[in-house]
Amino acid sequence: MRRAREMARAAAVAAALACGLAATAAAQIRAAPVSAPAPADTVLLSLGAAAGTPRPTLTIGERDTLRFGEPFTLTCMFPAGATVLADSVTARADWIAVVSREAEPVPAGAARRVVLTLRPYRPGPFRLAWEGETVAGPVRRIAGRLDPAAEPLPVRDPRRLPRSWWLAALGLLLAVIAAVLGYLWRRRRRATPDGLDEPLPLPAWLQAARDLDELLAERLLERGEGRVFLHRLDAAFRRYLAARYRFAALEMTATEVAVAMDALRHPAAVRRAAVGILGRCDALRFAPAAAQPADGRELLALVVGEIGERREPLRYTPVPAAVLLESERCWERVQAAVAGGRGGGHA
Repeated sequence: MRRAREMARAAAVAAALACGLAATAAAQIRAAPVSAPAPADTVLLSLGAAAGTPRPTLTIGERDTLRFGEPFTLTCMFPAGATVLADSVTARADWIAVVSREAEPVPAGAARRVVLTLRPYRPGPFRLAWEGETVAGPVRRIAGRLDPAAEPLPVRDPRRLPRSWWLAALGLLLAVIAAVLGYLWRRRRRATPDGLDEPLPLPAWLQAARDLDELLAERLLERGEGRVFLHRLDAAFRRYLAARYRFAALEMTATEVAVAMDALRHPAAVRRAAVGILGRCDALRFAPAAAQPADGRELLALVVGEIGERREPLRYTPVPAAVLLESERCWERVQAAVAGGRGGGHA
């Protein structure tokens, strides 16, 4: 009886142990790792070499998480006795660059190892595989340079312009301003006539001779119109002074004529003679009493004498032949009238 109870107890212990083992095995089966699917943006890093090169064992050194732009080492361990051209081992992807290749010398018949230094230029997940493989390795990730929660700094130009560049820009600006001002100045000069294309003025005595001849032809002194004669004589002499000495004599008094001729640096004798004739003419034509014919003839003689003494030489100015001939005839008639003491009419 006692033996039966011991056997029953042993059976219960064995059953409990069997149940515990079964539960442990079931828990291990449920906790077995299941490979997670690769992310959608996973790319393939394919390695290759010359034709006929056997597949090596690929190992990434030091760490599985890489960083954008930082080089990492990839070890390719080829089987013993394999013929390998180390320079042909490369990465076949446009987002990664091979920085260097190192092939360790090994004795004949030993395994050959080639170490590649790679620099990635794409953040995100990737898989490593040898060309021609249908199954790639585990998923690895290339981390970015910034923390995922950090914001990028604003983009700034790292190059600072030197001081010489600013000086060069200032010099160029001044050159442009000078060129524009020069162009405007030349354009203004072209728009303003400089007198080079204008015809030379005729000698002043030519017009004065025709004016005096017309004045004598009207016979004002014979008709007793002495004051009108003096007004016309004064106007003719002022036109002569304006044309001969280049100033607005028609709009000036005798005093203003003296100041203008002095400013233009004409000879003092010319200034005194012109002012004397104008002053004498003003005194006669504005006198309360009527002007006498003798006074008119006397003043005409002064005007003719002054014009004759200051005649310009014709060699400096081309004069049309018809104008010169008419003026010479008028001047001869005026001189004859003055010499004959007549105040009007033609000689």
